Amino acid sequence: MVEPGFKPTIVETDPDEVLGRHERPAHRLGKTARQARIMAELSASPLLRASELASHLGVSGETIRRDLVELGERGLINRTYGGAARPFALEPALGERERMLVAERRAIGAAVADMIGADEVLMMGAGSTTLQVARHLAARQTHITVITHAFNIATTLATNPAIRVLVCPGRFNGRDAYVYGAQTVAHLAGFEANRAIVGATGIGLHGANEADDEAAAVFRAMIARSAESIIVADHSKFNQPALSVYAPWDEIDKVVTDQRPAGTLARTLERASVEVVLASGDEAAGELAAGTRGAQS
Repeated sequence: MVEPGFKPTIVETDPDEVLGRHERPAHRLGKTARQARIMAELSASPLLRASELASHLGVSGETIRRDLVELGERGLINRTYGGAARPFALEPALGERERMLVAERRAIGAAVADMIGADEVLMMGAGSTTLQVARHLAARQTHITVITHAFNIATTLATNPAIRVLVCPGRFNGRDAYVYGAQTVAHLAGFEANRAIVGATGIGLHGANEADDEAAAVFRAMIARSAESIIVADHSKFNQPALSVYAPWDEIDKVVTDQRPAGTLARTLERASVEVVLASGDEAAGELAAGTRGAQS
């Protein structure tokens, strides 16, 4: 008999935790940890099946399906029939990218500028990190020649009279201020360079990739005409897939970045004999400011 005034206690529970509570083994992960594990699995494999995830994590197929729905709604994965895939990267506009990870990109720019000797010929691709390279080069009194398809890189370098700047022809991309297309690629084929310095949307297991296939074609042409190829990319690009793989790792000499890659990516770069150069930001900002003042005086 229920006593007068009795009020039942209502306990809210996560349905993922209720499901199979009595059968749940001691190692069963909670929802947050489980979803983190799913994301970690996707960083190693671009495609996962729900049934395999359920078996691996020791949960029901329904639990995994709920996890995938949540992760998909948050934009962290792409849902596929029977599983999940890594979402492909889409590059923000150049102006937005220039405001992201500024210190890291500035340090990368300084590290690359340190590699460049007098009278070298460079090919430089469009991008926010390559723009940082251009700023550091412009702050130095080094006689070099730079071939580029990016207008902001050209105008940055042109502030230094010691730098000879050659701008490619082609179809203009107003969003990111560079030229591209068959005319651009054909123009690059008429030159040879000591180094190609290009950015990337992502640093993946199959090579350097780019969300913009038109820019990727230009980067590919620059690498083909240069004795050494240098990819500049901060750590946020690691294990990030994008539309076009413009260069496999056996065609790349160096990756200049702010953190050392780990896991499968690190082993892939090592097997391909790609040198990973870590940039230090300790002196980059001061050097850039001092060099800019010197160039203007």
